[in-house]
Formats: sequence, C-alpha cells, structure tokens
Amino acid sequence: MSENVKKRILDIYSSFMDFFFSAGYGGQWDKVPQFEEAVKIDVDRKVAEQMALLGKKLKDKKFDIIFLGVPTTPTTAVAMGTTYVWSHFTHAFKSPKDHDDIEGFAKIAISASKTVLESNSDIEIINHYDPMHDRHLVCKVNAMRIKHHRLRTPVRNFIKEHLSNAGTVVFLSVTHPWPQFELAPNCYLQVGGGDGILPEEFLEGSVRIDEWLKELGSKHRGGWKLRGYPLITRTESESGTPPQLYEDVKEFSGSESYGLVKVEAPHFTYPGVLSAYITYRMNQIDGKGSNAFAVETYAASGLASTFIGRLVTLWLDFPTQQGYAHAKIFLDKLMQEMPNVPRKIIFAPFPAPCFTDKPQCKVPDRIPVEDWRKLFYGYIRKAEDLEIPGHPKNVKGYEIYNADESTYTFTYVDELRKIVERFEVKGPSSGFATLEDLEWACSRAGIAFKKEN
Repeated sequence: MSENVKKRILDIYSSFMDFFFSAGYGGQWDKVPQFEEAVKIDVDRKVAEQMALLGKKLKDKKFDIIFLGVPTTPTTAVAMGTTYVWSHFTHAFKSPKDHDDIEGFAKIAISASKTVLESNSDIEIINHYDPMHDRHLVCKVNAMRIKHHRLRTPVRNFIKEHLSNAGTVVFLSVTHPWPQFELAPNCYLQVGGGDGILPEEFLEGSVRIDEWLKELGSKHRGGWKLRGYPLITRTESESGTPPQLYEDVKEFSGSESYGLVKVEAPHFTYPGVLSAYITYRMNQIDGKGSNAFAVETYAASGLASTFIGRLVTLWLDFPTQQGYAHAKIFLDKLMQEMPNVPRKIIFAPFPAPCFTDKPQCKVPDRIPVEDWRKLFYGYIRKAEDLEIPGHPKNVKGYEIYNADESTYTFTYVDELRKIVERFEVKGPSSGFATLEDLEWACSRAGIAFKKEN
C-alpha cells in the first residue's frame, strides 16, 4: 500500500511542477516574450495548455477530491492524494525601465492590459509592482496576474475527467486585503505584496526604506504612489480570488452533482499552517507518526520528500518579517499540540535573496539566517537537530542566490533527500488524509470550512 501511495505522490508532484512552470512561476523571467507577442495571449488556449500539462502524467487517474483555488502550496492537496488547479496565472513580458518608475510601469501596464482584456472575456488583470522584493525583476519585466471570473472550459473538462462520480471540489480562497489602484474596469495595479512591509509603507515610504534606497544609490524617496487613480481595498494580488469565480464553481458543482467545500483563510500564511496539520494527520494513519518538522517557503520545492520523509510541513510564503512572526506563532501552537513529533526541524530558506549580502537583497524586512536559527533553537534539544539543506553550517558571506541572473545555486532538494534517507521510519503513510481530516485541520488552523453541496 505504501509503495502505491509513494507512486501517487510522485505522479501528482511531477504533474504539478509542470503546471507550476506553465502558470508563470519558477523564475524563468529571462524567457518571457516581448510586449507585442505577450498581448496576443489567448487565455482559453493558455488554460488548455496548462490543463494538458497537469493531466499528462495523471493519465486516467480518478480522484475523490480535487482542489481548486489560489496559488499556494499544494501540500494539503497531495496529503489528500489529489491534485490542485490554481485559479489564476502570471503572464509577463519584457519591459526595461528604472526600478522606481511606477508611472512608467503603470503606463505600460494599462496599454498591455487593455489589449488583453479586449480579446479575452471574463478575466481581470492585476499588474504586480514590487520595487523591493522583486527589484531585480521590475526593471526588466512587467508582470500581470490574470484571474478568471468563470471556470473555463478546459478546467471544467479536466475536473469531469479526473473527479470521480459524486466527488468533491475543494475551493481554497484567501481574504487577505491589500489596496490596489484601479486603472480601468477589470484592470488594477498593486504595489508590494504580502511580506513584512505594510501597504502604507510601500505607498508612503519610510525612513528604513529611504536608507535602503540610499545604499542602493537610488535617488527615489517617499514610497511608490500612483497619482490620478482611485485606491481601493481588494484581496491581495497573489492570494485572492474573484468572487465571480466561486459563484461559477458553485453552479458547476451543483449541475454535475459534485460536492463542494469552501475553505477560506483570513491571511495568506494560513494555508501553510493548514498543510502542517494535514501532513500530521496523514502520518498518523498507520500509527507510525512523523519524523520531524519542516519549515518550507515559497515553492515548497521538496514536496515529495515531505511525504516520503513523514515531515510535518509548515509552509511560509516568504522568509521575511511576516513569515518569521507567523513561524513563531504557528510553531508555538504545533509544538504544544503535537508532543509526539520529534523535536527536529528542517528549514528550507527559499527564495534565498533574503540571505545574501547584496544591497538590493538586503530589504528592510529580511530576517537573517542567524535569527532563524535562534528561533528554531528555542524548539529543539540540541543544535544538530536543526538542518538547513543547501546551506552551509557557516552562512557568513555565502551566496545561495544570484539575484542578477535569477538562478538558484543551492542543492536543497538533493540534501533534503539525504536527510530523509537517514530517518528510521522511512516511506510515506499507508494512506491519505480525508475530508474529515481537512475539516479538523481547518478548525485547528483558524480557517473556515463550509460544505456547500
């Protein structure tokens, strides 16, 4: 049974990573098209390509549950033996400009969005501009998040092909608010994102931001506020979903006699603590339990090892101040509620710009590796119970990310695999978590769980 579970995990993970890259993630920014080509995008065709990639390795597999919703860690879905369809994707194009030129960014964004919206129906576009955490990108590209207002035909067909009769769609949404400039109908611009810098500080600036800009040699001061456009509060660019999409999912599920569960988190970090509770529950199925805690960030790049190594996996969006604060809150809670899990922690510092000494990477909200170590030492019994795969024991001056070329230079996945191989209890659980487990996990994580159908 365990070997069948392992194969399913690897199949799901492999197909999801193909989908992950097709959805505009994975750091392939040097390969984005020019403006003229990018604005010709056919959204339906693009979604069809994504669904083909997601389904290619799944072949004729049927699932009792399929996840649909915001781009976040797929850990919870995989722990339930199923796949995850994201509700939007990132579409970028080359656009050389000054890092701090928000007016120039907006002008190009309006032009591109207008063309895309004219030729594609039932979408909205959030143009994402983060001159701090994405500083190495905003000078080279414009990034648009294309969000669906309806469940597009390729997604409907994918669900009908892979969801069993009377199966359940789990819709994951996040209500985390963030102000956005309304550039035009269904066209918005968001400055910054969910890290350790609050929206007001992005817009108005601060002493610490000005000092950082001075160190970079930039003459810009006073934040990044776009003049002449209304600023309205909406859900955060990366983690929010349009309400129209959920209504369409609800109609579709009812018409196909599928069950529908809405899982709604109040903050973008909460899906990460949900993954911790659901992996813990999965590891209990055969009575063997878990081997250690894992704290992963951003891409959950060691996902297969999470399950093969029986790790209770807490996923944080980014290893900055907000991720650090939530790590402490969540770990305090997890350690108290899971006394039977060995006090060992594996930390994945990814993306790693937060840990380099380059001025453009020393953003004001970054947390040095040394501080993360101090946090984790408060939960473990001895220093060797903390592992940081892909990162040397002495981190001073060690650069694991080249921000100029956007290429990762660490061996995290290989080292994580070696750590997992050392565990006495090897191999994944003999089964997968259930909807009942998900409801329990949501109750522990502070996330709403509502059965609609």
